[in-house]
Amino acid sequence: MNRECHIKDNSAPWDTLSIEDVNEMSQLELYLLEHQLEVCSIPKSAIRDLTYPIIKIALLPDSSPAFFSFTETCEDYTIIVTKENFEDIPKHDKLVKSSDPWRALAVSVGEMGATELAGVSRIARNAICPLADKGISVLVLSTYQSDYILVQEPVLSDAVECLAAHFNVYNENGGLILSPEGNVSSDRKFFDDLVKSRPDVTSIVSPESYHIAGLNAALFPSVLQVLLELMFYSSKAKSDNFFHYSMIEGDISLILDSHALSRFPSNALLTSSDSDTWRMINIGDVPFDFETYGVVARVAEPLAQAGLSTYYISTYNYGHTLVTNEDLDHVLRILNEHRANSSEESR
Repeated sequence: MNRECHIKDNSAPWDTLSIEDVNEMSQLELYLLEHQLEVCSIPKSAIRDLTYPIIKIALLPDSSPAFFSFTETCEDYTIIVTKENFEDIPKHDKLVKSSDPWRALAVSVGEMGATELAGVSRIARNAICPLADKGISVLVLSTYQSDYILVQEPVLSDAVECLAAHFNVYNENGGLILSPEGNVSSDRKFFDDLVKSRPDVTSIVSPESYHIAGLNAALFPSVLQVLLELMFYSSKAKSDNFFHYSMIEGDISLILDSHALSRFPSNALLTSSDSDTWRMINIGDVPFDFETYGVVARVAEPLAQAGLSTYYISTYNYGHTLVTNEDLDHVLRILNEHRANSSEESR
């Protein structure tokens, strides 16, 4: 399921291929991870009360969480952990979580990894948009290694059935659950009842530049102090503060600004290029609830159609998409035009 980021295929450059061409090149696969997940929000004022339990889950030398995601924004901390690990976090009056547990679907893009199109752009048409069209709300985590689509457990079977139109769907051990050929939903016209709706969203650009990196797990002990300080004891009080750390199935991923990047030894982080910088576009100016569907599709679809690489991190209240610094102006034009056209069509 790991992806090779930004490896250029000189024999078939991306600008000569349509998304449909790339789909034909690759057999997409999706893996349903077995653990139930809890999605939580912790306010800034309460994080120190819960620091040690979180360290115990994800940062001690013998810690090996099946799924752990930690994202700091200017509003709060979003923590995603397995239901078992959540039981190890003490009750706190300021800690809130979603009412239903979530399940994660890991997307394997196969030969799509050989194109320059990265992150959710590579799966927008085949995974993100069909779920939005069926009215299924998702959270998305793009990491250095893979992409994860989270759906609430009560709609899991509908989500798997929907995605099986485009993917072979396996369980975590590689057993086939559904395939496009065997998807019985096609016989009862499962896709006739499409919602085809996208919410109107605003796009706010952060002035900071960010880096997307993997962490060399063998060097984890040598950078533990840096991670602890960045996660829990940062003195930064900037309005655009953002830091992401995840450990999923042994793969460690980071999204961090240049100052934080400079604190790691040069051999500790895996990046596609030292010159690669990404800009953060914060999606929405008011919090989304977990029943709002189509937010990721609203952003990812037009950018994927334009062949632009994007990563996406969902937090408890908002969405955050990352685009390359050089693509930022182009991305903003596309999103503004798409929003204007959608507003015109809705009148």
